[in-house]
Amino acid sequence: MLEINKNEWVINAQKAIVKELSDSFQNQQQDSWSENYITTRMLIALLSFGQDIKWTSMSQRIKWDSFKLKGAKETALGDIAFFIKIMLTSELYLEGVVFYEAKRQYYNEKYDPLGFNSIKLDQLIRIQEVTNASNILLYDVDIKRESAGAFSLPTVFVEKLISEAPLAVPGRILTHYGNPWVKSLSENLSGFGLDYSPDAVNKMKEIIKSSEQPLHIINASTSMLGIIDPELDSSFIPMDSYENLISPPSPDPTISRSKKNRMG
Repeated sequence: MLEINKNEWVINAQKAIVKELSDSFQNQQQDSWSENYITTRMLIALLSFGQDIKWTSMSQRIKWDSFKLKGAKETALGDIAFFIKIMLTSELYLEGVVFYEAKRQYYNEKYDPLGFNSIKLDQLIRIQEVTNASNILLYDVDIKRESAGAFSLPTVFVEKLISEAPLAVPGRILTHYGNPWVKSLSENLSGFGLDYSPDAVNKMKEIIKSSEQPLHIINASTSMLGIIDPELDSSFIPMDSYENLISPPSPDPTISRSKKNRMG
């Protein structure tokens, strides 16, 4: 178990995200500057910090894992479906969900930003039909400022801007409406910023078994009191369609885990 201050985890996670974005951008001749590739690399980097975490600043414990759709299947409905079981007591719990649709920055030949051109209005509307806790996740690298970031903002913000004021958000202006994704993710892992309605939870569980399966799943469990061991239940995930991003530990300690960082 990793014991760490939540703010320290956020700082370390942000550094890892920036590194993965920068590496993906620099190697884009290998088709690495794509939403699927970037999301996979970022999640692997974050999982490597630990999948059993105790926020020492909050006496809160989290267990989490991530899964990727097998093969190279493209889907219309986004990149990350997030599920969490929130243990209020040892027997009482809530379930919550949140959805992230990833979009990368486009550039001209001089690497000036052209905007997040793959955003489609009909897709934004469809995503919100699943859950009100839906967000757009923006991937951006600024060559001139030597900076990079992943930013999340509510899907409804983007829908309103794209449909009614598209000229107001050229280039990377859309990122100014969001927060660093790592902050949103850390809050999600703590059990906040979610849709707790049984209807939304059931819809998300149905989607991961449908023809519109998201490419990535994050499954987590958190206990609001550190003395409670969170129960991580992945039984609802169709493992004929998904695989772990990081292979689970082998029961034989002599077997190398050198392949744990391979991409799915």
